[in-house]
Amino acid sequence: MNDTGTPTRAIALGIDLGGTNLRSAAVSASGEIVYETSRPTFATEGVESVIDRVALAIREAAERAGVASDVPVGVAAPGPLDPRAGIVYFAPNLPGWRDVQLRDRLQALTNRQVLLGNDANAAALGEFIFGAGKGSQNMIFVGLGTGVGGGVISEGRLIDGVRGMGGELGHVSVDLDGPRCTCGSSGC
Repeated sequence: MNDTGTPTRAIALGIDLGGTNLRSAAVSASGEIVYETSRPTFATEGVESVIDRVALAIREAAERAGVASDVPVGVAAPGPLDPRAGIVYFAPNLPGWRDVQLRDRLQALTNRQVLLGNDANAAALGEFIFGAGKGSQNMIFVGLGTGVGGGVISEGRLIDGVRGMGGELGHVSVDLDGPRCTCGSSGC
């Protein structure tokens, strides 16, 4: 309900695909969360199982929040990925995720337009619009979860770079003799 006592209408659907958890939400134009849920990703069950679980989370969020069928869904996924082509190139904490056509697969399973973005970039935009970065024109976001990521806002614009890789902070070797990382490198 908003301040006038009328029901708040969800106008956007979002998915956060993480190595540990899969979160879904429906939000209003003001950023109010109308519906949200979290469940384990079960990444070790494989690419197909995770994609099916994401599609189910989209359908459930839309149904429970009463979101119209023409409302698109934004999917924040770990990368590197190409948001324009809809491909996750590699997700170190999601076994088997190499060159996955995530956007097209989810569109086919949900009959919704799907927008794919890097999870840290999506978090940076969220903080810029609704959170700690609100009112600023320049900020850096660092996300620490199952993996590490970053997003950069400069002069009020997300720096996503070529193929969505701008601001990518994860999997940078800081100790060449460090332990082996899930990405295959050492000392990330």
